[in-house]
Amino acid sequence: MQAALALDKHGFRVSLYEKEKQLGGLLNLASLPPHKQQLARLRDYLKRQLEKSGVNVLLEHPYDLKTLADEYPDYLVIAAGSRPLRPEIKGWDESFCLPFEHVLTGNIPIEESHVLVVGGGSNGCEMADFLLVGRNRISIVERMPYLAPDMEKKSRRDLINRLEKAQANIYTSAEIIEINSGKVIIRNKQGEMKEIEVDYVIAAVGYASNNPLYEAAQKVHHAVYLIGDSMQVGSIREAIAQGEMLARALTEFNY
Repeated sequence: MQAALALDKHGFRVSLYEKEKQLGGLLNLASLPPHKQQLARLRDYLKRQLEKSGVNVLLEHPYDLKTLADEYPDYLVIAAGSRPLRPEIKGWDESFCLPFEHVLTGNIPIEESHVLVVGGGSNGCEMADFLLVGRNRISIVERMPYLAPDMEKKSRRDLINRLEKAQANIYTSAEIIEINSGKVIIRNKQGEMKEIEVDYVIAAVGYASNNPLYEAAQKVHHAVYLIGDSMQVGSIREAIAQGEMLARALTEFNY
């Protein structure tokens, strides 16, 4: 969205293709946990700016090589985001081992259950915070020594305080060895094993860049650019900055 707005501001004729019914990408998910409403405001601000701009927005329009061949724009910018990773754990059972986006969107409501979150980064901790609203008991398993080290300090402290107040079980420097019949076996850095009975396991182990179109488009077009999570998974701030910088670079190149 930021790239489209910046390119429009610099005088380009811009079409913005989105395969979903609404704009926003992962901002739509990221704004769902508690205390993340500011991300929804950012998304809505960008959408309002697009409505005021000259950008041609096409929703529910996946972009493929045929579209590229038919329209053949001067420049193609791919900002297709990222896809959630799935942990490779022995015994992973999709009947109760769930991707976190299905839980955040309410497709799979969870209440008054024991939920183990795989991954204690910012996504995993925010998922745990989200689940507290449903009076769930929470366990978090994280391979690193600390939870959410990439989160802004005050937000991180507030979130961890809420988890501690709710008596969430935190297992850092630990990994899941196996899942078997509703039981999760974890191992800490000393090699000690622990068995935990759970109702649900939720994966929150990060994202990987989604860029197959970029690789294919490069073979048939001379000016294809990759920005945001499609290039490298990063922060919202980085993605917005890349959209702005690309527009400036293309403007200078035109001149």
